[in-house]
Amino acid sequence: MLDFTSRSRFHLFLDTHNNAMISLHLHLLRWPAYVTLLAALLLNLYIYNYPYLQNRTECIWRDDRGWNLDKSHEEVHLLAFGDPQIRGASNTSNWRTRLDIFGNDHFLGHIYRVMAKRTKPNQVSVLGDLLSSQWITDDEFERRADRYFGRIFDESLVKNNDGYVMWYNIAGNHDIGYGGEMTRERIDRFENRFGRVNYYVPRKGYRVVVLNNLALDGPVYEQQFQNDCWMFVDMVRQAREQEPDVSTILMTHVPLYKPAGICADGPMFKYYDNEYKWLRSQNHLSEDATNRLLDGIFGREDPRGVILAGHDHEGCVSSYSFDPGHGNWTVEGGRGNAVSEYTVRSMMGEFGGNTGLLTGSWNDTEGKYDFDYSLCPFVVQHLWWATKVVTIIATIVALPVAVSIHYS
Repeated sequence: MLDFTSRSRFHLFLDTHNNAMISLHLHLLRWPAYVTLLAALLLNLYIYNYPYLQNRTECIWRDDRGWNLDKSHEEVHLLAFGDPQIRGASNTSNWRTRLDIFGNDHFLGHIYRVMAKRTKPNQVSVLGDLLSSQWITDDEFERRADRYFGRIFDESLVKNNDGYVMWYNIAGNHDIGYGGEMTRERIDRFENRFGRVNYYVPRKGYRVVVLNNLALDGPVYEQQFQNDCWMFVDMVRQAREQEPDVSTILMTHVPLYKPAGICADGPMFKYYDNEYKWLRSQNHLSEDATNRLLDGIFGREDPRGVILAGHDHEGCVSSYSFDPGHGNWTVEGGRGNAVSEYTVRSMMGEFGGNTGLLTGSWNDTEGKYDFDYSLCPFVVQHLWWATKVVTIIATIVALPVAVSIHYS
């Protein structure tokens, strides 16, 4: 048997050996720690400063590019987000699904926070499909609405000099359904959490019109919604006729009619297979509804304003002008001199996490507002996830190395 002295020497040897091995392991970890720390630093630098580092001219307001603004009129600095489509988990969802939903919320919230702090808008709009399904229960609707305001779109981040920024939540088909699915219960719960589906806001020199155009085409499940929408359009027409020099910013979900080839989505209508043939799905408004809507909101003579829409996740730019020879409105791709429609590309990760920037400035020579639109993309969600994973790994690897360096 080993005596006390021998046992002490043996334990001392083991301690020395273990310490040497630990020191060796920590020494070997230094370079991986440095590499992961550098990668984490560069990735975080990018995702928190991407408006500065890519497409810089597309991620700022027009007046920040050197345009002169007439300060006697209100400038328009409007951030527009398309189709976040917040998903939800069920009782049977596994941990990977729940983690993916949690991460997606924070991915969307990251885009909003970075752009809000970067641009300091005076207005923000989410152009429909706030949620991913119109068929969810009321309890699930409330849970997703809480996440919408809690995790993603914190309205307190955007404040102007008066401490207030106008916020517009547009109703989409995944929020209240298409015309054949729209019910009083769905409208009520949306309006209770996100605001009215039809209203307009007079601003200094222009007006903002929020329209639920999902009810304009039919057949609809409840005729009252369609009647209400056209009555609202007529009310806007009367306001426009009283103030013909005032421009209009129309915000809605479904883009206006255009023939195939102008945007990614061509015309498409689907109907339920029942005796009523209720409207089940659509890519655009019908041509008749489009003509009637443009007549009411903008007017045929000297139309002034711009349209912001969602729904088409790919995004699109088009322009509408009235053709007196044929007595209807015509559309062409790209920007034009009449009424431009900007369909904002989706902010979902698979579409690149986009933000639309609408700038409006008063043109004293023309006596009306000029509007300019640009699209500021982020990246697909995988890079955001990679940044978080690398940051966690770098922290785990670097912490023991940092402690060993401190005490060495």
